[in-house]
Amino acid sequence: MFKFFADDSASLGAALRAAHGWLCNKERKFVPISALYEDRLEKTSLRTMLSKPAGDRELLSKYSLMVKKRMEIEKGLVEKFGRK
Repeated sequence: MFKFFADDSASLGAALRAAHGWLCNKERKFVPISALYEDRLEKTSLRTMLSKPAGDRELLSKYSLMVKKRMEIEKGLVEKFGRK
C-alpha cells in the first residue's frame, strides 16, 4: 500500500481506480493495480511512501471488510438510481 501526498488525494485515488479499470478492460483480464505505477513513480511528480508491503494479513482483513461494504453501497445505488 502506498500513500500519495497530494492536495486532492481523493481525486487522485479515483483517477487511479479508473485507470486500473480501463487497463483491466483493455487487457481483458485482471491486472494488479501495481502495474500502473511499478517502476514509474520515480519518473513522476507524485510523492509517495510505501505504507504497508504486500501480504499484510491484518491489512487484507480490514480492506476485505471495506470492499464488501463498498460493493453493498454501490449495488444499492445502482438499484435505486439504475444505469442509464
